[in-house]
Amino acid sequence: MKDSTNWDGLWEAGKTAWDAGKPSPALVDLFDNPDTCSLIPKHGQALVPGCGSANENRHVTGMDISPTCVDLLHKNHPDATAHNYQFICADFFKFDVPNEGYDLAYDYTFLCALPPAFRPAWASRYAQIIKKDGVLITLMYPIDTHEGGPPFAVNELL
Repeated sequence: MKDSTNWDGLWEAGKTAWDAGKPSPALVDLFDNPDTCSLIPKHGQALVPGCGSANENRHVTGMDISPTCVDLLHKNHPDATAHNYQFICADFFKFDVPNEGYDLAYDYTFLCALPPAFRPAWASRYAQIIKKDGVLITLMYPIDTHEGGPPFAVNELL
C-alpha cells in the first residue's frame, strides 16, 4: 500500500491547516484531569506518529514522514534532547521499533490522515510496537461520513 498524499509538499508549501500551533485541548484535558491522568504511563517510551509540529510532545519520540516537517521540528525545538524527546523522519509502517517497544502511543490526527485501506495495517502495527500493558490513546477525528480526504472520515466501527 502507498499513501498518495504528498505530505512533504504540503509542509513545504505551508499548507498545514491541521496544525493548530498548540497542544490538542483533548490531550491537555487528558493530562490535567485527575480522573484520566492516572491512565497514562508515567515512565517509559512514548510515540507520536504523524506528530506534525509536535506541540504535544513531552518525553516522546515524535515521528513524521515529511523531511520538511522534521527539519522544522529540529529548528523550532533545538533543546529537544535536553527535555528527553526526539524527532525522527520515518514511515510508521516500516521504522525500527526499540527492542522494548513503547509504553504509550498517542494518535490524534494520524489515523484520519491515512486512507481507510490502511486501517487494518495501522491496527496491526500498533499491536506490534506497543508493549504488553502499554497504552494507545486515540482521539478520533472527524467523526462523520464524508467522502475523500485527508482527513478521512472516522466512526466507531472504523
